[in-house]
Amino acid sequence: MLLDENQALKARTRLRVLHVDDDPSILRLVSKRLGDKGFEVVSVEDPREVVPLVTNDGIRVVILDVDLPYIDGVSLLKTIKAADAGVQVILCTGMVSLTTITSAIAAGAEGCVFKPLTDIAPLVTAVNHAFAKIDRWWDVLSEWTEIKTRNRSEGRIADAFDSTTGLPFVPSNQTMGEQVTPSNVAR
Repeated sequence: MLLDENQALKARTRLRVLHVDDDPSILRLVSKRLGDKGFEVVSVEDPREVVPLVTNDGIRVVILDVDLPYIDGVSLLKTIKAADAGVQVILCTGMVSLTTITSAIAAGAEGCVFKPLTDIAPLVTAVNHAFAKIDRWWDVLSEWTEIKTRNRSEGRIADAFDSTTGLPFVPSNQTMGEQVTPSNVAR
């Protein structure tokens, strides 16, 4: 993707949250409260709708109940992460147990907020942190795109990658095997 495409995708997905809960009253409450904070909330009762929304609609943050019909929230979290590891998932649950929390962390949850949601602040904080993490990754991607574009324009194309680190090699006026970093790209 080019830098402009990255920025367009970042802008399109900004502040858009998918909330999955089988309780319509919780869906309405969260939608209203997060909407008041500037978030666009897509509410879904059926967890079977989640993966297509994540993969096709550019959803980057998901708030997920644990006790759902058809599939439990931790299993759905694993499915979401398998489809797109960059999606940030926050569990919102009344099932407060060490097993739930550790399973969620091990599966890649960004955070966990407990019901009842008498105070929306912890959920807003978790959603803001999820978007901040996404922004940091967009910054890394944008920096990489700029480096790659600059290398190509200077005739230094990074087509080989170090199998240990996954970082690109630049075989031109640099030493073979030297990794591309922001500090050595401009030389």
